[in-house]
Amino acid sequence: MVTHAGLTPAEFVTSILADHDGELQQQAFADMTAWSCSTDSRLLQQLEDDEIIVRVQIGREKTMYLPEAAPRDAMSWGQ
Repeated sequence: MVTHAGLTPAEFVTSILADHDGELQQQAFADMTAWSCSTDSRLLQQLEDDEIIVRVQIGREKTMYLPEAAPRDAMSWGQ
């Protein structure tokens, strides 16, 4: 999949996060894209599995982070 800007999905997501100081609520990201909820979910899960982004759930909301912007206690890779 290539985004409308000619970027790969990973490049697109990380560029949006970079434009928002490394963090963004997942719902705000979904509102920015024309992708289906399932496409958003699969893509973000893959990026999280590949350690490209970090997602933290607080209550009913998830916030996405670039790894360097994530709260320290959110980093649980390899456990």
